[in-house]
Amino acid sequence: MNESAAYKVVLNALYIPFIAFLNFLEVDSIVISMYALLLVIDLFTGVLKAIKLGYKPTSRRFLTGVMAKLTFLLIPIILAIAAKAIGVDLKVFVTTVINALILNEVYSTIANIYTIQTGKVAQEFDVLSKVLKFIRNFIDRMLDDKSMS
Repeated sequence: MNESAAYKVVLNALYIPFIAFLNFLEVDSIVISMYALLLVIDLFTGVLKAIKLGYKPTSRRFLTGVMAKLTFLLIPIILAIAAKAIGVDLKVFVTTVINALILNEVYSTIANIYTIQTGKVAQEFDVLSKVLKFIRNFIDRMLDDKSMS
C-alpha cells in the first residue's frame, strides 16, 4: 500500500465513525462538515492575511490557529453530547449555535479577504463570545428551571 492510500485509509477510519457519532447525536453531519470546511478556508485566508500584513508564518502560530479552530468545532458537539446525556431535545438550539458559528467563519473569511486585497485590517466582530455567552445564559436558565422543580 502506498503512502497516499494509507493516508486515505486513516482519514476514512476517523471520518466514518465521526459521522456515525454525529448521527447518533442527531446533529446534521452535512452542516458540521460545511462548518469544518469554512474553518479550513478561514484558516487559509488567515495565513494569507498574516503574510500580507508582513508577519512571518510559523508552524507554532499555524498549529495554534488549527487548535483554536478545532475548539470552535467542539462547541456544538459538546452541546449535542450534553443534550443526549441529560435527555433533553436541544436540536434547534444546537443548530442555532452551529449557524451562528458558520456566520462567524463567513464574516472572518470575508474580513481576511478584504485585508488581503486592501492591506487594511477589517474590523473584527466577535460572534464567538456572543455565542458562548448565549450558551452560558441558556444553561443557567435550564439549571434555574431544574432547581425550581
